[in-house]
This record gives sequence, C-alpha cells and structure tokens, in this order.
Amino acid sequence: MQLGRLDGLIDGMRQRKRMLKAGIEEVTGRKGVSFREMADADGDTGIAMVFFMDSAAKANSVSEALRAENIGAGTLYQPEGIDYHVYAHWVPIIEQRSWTDAGGPWRWAKREIEYRADMCPRSLDLLSRAVHMNVSPLLANEDVEETIEGLNRVLEALA
Repeated sequence: MQLGRLDGLIDGMRQRKRMLKAGIEEVTGRKGVSFREMADADGDTGIAMVFFMDSAAKANSVSEALRAENIGAGTLYQPEGIDYHVYAHWVPIIEQRSWTDAGGPWRWAKREIEYRADMCPRSLDLLSRAVHMNVSPLLANEDVEETIEGLNRVLEALA
C-alpha cells in the first residue's frame, strides 16, 4: 500500500523543489548563491535543496537566519559537529581501528595506507559552504510560498 503512494510523493517533492528554486532565482543570481550540480536531474527525488554560499561563515549565518525564520536548514559540514555522513568524522577508519589485531582491510594491503581527516580539502570546503534544506512531501503550496519569502529575506540580507 505504501509503495503505491511513492510516485505521488516524489512528484510532489520535485514540484515543490522546483518552486523553491524558481522562487529564489532572482536573489541567487545577484547574490552569488549557486546550486549544486545534479548528475542525474531526472533521477532526483527532490527530497532536499542544497545551495552554496561563498564561505562557510556565510553558510552558517544563512542557516542560522533561516532557522530563526522557522525554515529548517543547516550546513552539511561543521568540523566541530560530529556527522557520520562526512568522512572526516569516521575516526575508527581514519585511525584504522578494528575489533581484532587481525582485522581491518588496511592490514591486508600490500602497501602503506594512511587516512587523515583533512585528506579531501575540496570536499570539506564544498560541504562547509553548502546549505541544506529538506523538502517535505507534506508541504502545501502556501508553505512553499512562505518559505520562499523567508529565503529571499535572508539571502537579501546576508548573501
């Protein structure tokens, strides 16, 4: 029964994401805000909208201001905030820990393997400048319009 609802939910999220992006297009064009590249735009479920600011500090300020507007938002990476979606926080792997002395794939490699939390600086830069907003399938068009107003207000002031 739930699978029968899936196509409608995805269509709704895609539609709302398009509305959100179109609603802030004028501001983003003037303020240097950019959207992430979509490798498969047709395959995007529309569950989230991600856009980039030109610095991590701006991304944090924008996220904070959006939350103050009652718009759920956050950055995708903060060094001090543990988030296991980001490799820099995978301490057991970076430190090559295992359950036993014989365990762990790096122990079987025929070469030295070294991991560091800062080994992919470009990825960490992108993630720290990325503002993430969920696009709920439960949003009504009025909710989207209010979100667009709040987004534009915040981006005009802070971007």
